[in-house]
Amino acid sequence: MRAMHRFGLGTVAAALGLLASAAYAADAPVADAAMNGEVETVRALLAGGAEVNAAQGDGMTALHWAAFHDHHTLAQLLLEAEADVAAATRVGAITPLSMAASNGSAAMIEALVAAKASVNMPTTTGATPLMAAATSGSVEAVRLLLDHDAFVNARETANGQTALMFAAWENRADVIRLLVERGAHTGLTSWVVSMIEPRLDDDGNPVPPRRPRAPGANTVMGGMTALLFAARDGHLEAVRALVESGANIDQVAGGDGSSLMVIAIANGHYTL
Repeated sequence: MRAMHRFGLGTVAAALGLLASAAYAADAPVADAAMNGEVETVRALLAGGAEVNAAQGDGMTALHWAAFHDHHTLAQLLLEAEADVAAATRVGAITPLSMAASNGSAAMIEALVAAKASVNMPTTTGATPLMAAATSGSVEAVRLLLDHDAFVNARETANGQTALMFAAWENRADVIRLLVERGAHTGLTSWVVSMIEPRLDDDGNPVPPRRPRAPGANTVMGGMTALLFAARDGHLEAVRALVESGANIDQVAGGDGSSLMVIAIANGHYTL
């Protein structure tokens, strides 16, 4: 049950870790100063004609770093200098808005959206700012994105998971209630994925497996609802929020057909 990957938040979180330790690979003095939170240095560089959107080797701009550090004064200075809100990193295609959403910073999100940042711009794995905000647990950030027309039922491309699923995964009960109130579908499921991809010969025909599969062996996984994700991880608050919001307790996993009770027991959550 636990083999399903954690979407593009994997991408966002992993990429943020990589980017946070990035070297000064490119000539981007404004970004370098922003990385260290040096507001006055940034101000002086901009006054001297430095390029506000010059990116470091990994694609991080000064505005990325302002969002990463949740530094509002710095962000405002950069936005006034026409920093590009659509700039994306080379690892994951992460925008400043995605970083702000990962922090759950409603104030930073508001500043970026006011500067025309797209609330639905995905990362390379299809992760949206709403998914990142839902994972953070910030009701204010989620509400702000929804107020600016974020797609509530958008799916990331790796596993077909939605913002509601990530909120359930992280036990964000208040976010769950808000998402459902704003149109999130509790019955949507993650993709059903084959665990055994058939080998093909040179003509593209399936090659029989070298060993016969055991009778009754499960060969697919996934097809998980937000409620099933919450039950798998033993998140009582998320389970309660989903059930109270109308989630179907009888809906089984599309992959192996496991029920809510089976998933909870299999993962040791007997009190659910």
